[in-house]
Amino acid sequence: MLNTFERKILRRIYGPIQEGGRWRPRWNNELYTLYNDLNIVQDIKIRRLGWAGHIIGMEEERIPKKVLNGTFHNTRPVGRPRTRWADVVQRDALQLLVVRGWRRRAENWNEWRHALREAKARKRLYRHTWNGITTEQTGITTTLWNCSQEVLSSHTDWDNSYTDKTIRFSMWE
Repeated sequence: MLNTFERKILRRIYGPIQEGGRWRPRWNNELYTLYNDLNIVQDIKIRRLGWAGHIIGMEEERIPKKVLNGTFHNTRPVGRPRTRWADVVQRDALQLLVVRGWRRRAENWNEWRHALREAKARKRLYRHTWNGITTEQTGITTTLWNCSQEVLSSHTDWDNSYTDKTIRFSMWE
């Protein structure tokens, strides 16, 4: 739903395109190529993970830490349990960072921040891809389509070894 709203706003900002004397709205991939950033849902998920790492690093007496680690004992309503914020953070960590046990990983703030930056760069690349370029991460190779060279060269967290049009991520080393 947020992605739909974001595309609606981007269509207004960038306007229609003229092809063969006729105007048409821009397609989603054209909008994302022009916008050249994460979509709003991915940005929210990465920021949520950043806040969760910040909470993990807090002292035990701080209120956000107490709320995250606390269990509240009162009668539970009938039906399925409600989704907790920590459950959503766990799902996002598994989806974006490919990490189980995010709390242990978030205790080391530098490692956690590096993992978030890598996830953000990886998501940006998957959105803007280029013919014939593949990414290698933990043995998994995926093909990328329509990426600009500026996006590829703007990230300094990589080891920048471009051999046979290959980008190697340094996250799992």
